[in-house]
Amino acid sequence: MSEKKILVIAGNQGKQVTTLAESVKACLLEVVERPSHDKTELLIVNSVEEGEKIICTNHVNTIIFPTSAWLEDARKLKMRLLEQKIRARVIVLAATLPEEEVLLIDMGWLFRDNLLETIITRPTS
Repeated sequence: MSEKKILVIAGNQGKQVTTLAESVKACLLEVVERPSHDKTELLIVNSVEEGEKIICTNHVNTIIFPTSAWLEDARKLKMRLLEQKIRARVIVLAATLPEEEVLLIDMGWLFRDNLLETIITRPTS
């Protein structure tokens, strides 16, 4: 099994976002602490800049932004990572699915936990 690192960018956008980031971390811990899962380190940082320092010095597999308010920052970060040839998945969590975006969904996810129903029936932004 290989070690993975997940970085959650909480930001300094107030207590609600920090609490949300902590909730995301708690949910992720439930998954990664399963015996069948690869060893995973979870980190929470307060800014994209702080996160980039960690990404550049450590191998981070996944970067998570806990709200869609971070969408533009997430896009810019992804572009900088690509320019530096750093491969990492960048995820933005959203309360609603945006109409103006193309959604890429792993085919294996469609049949889990009613994801297809959620995608079809959830209101768009």
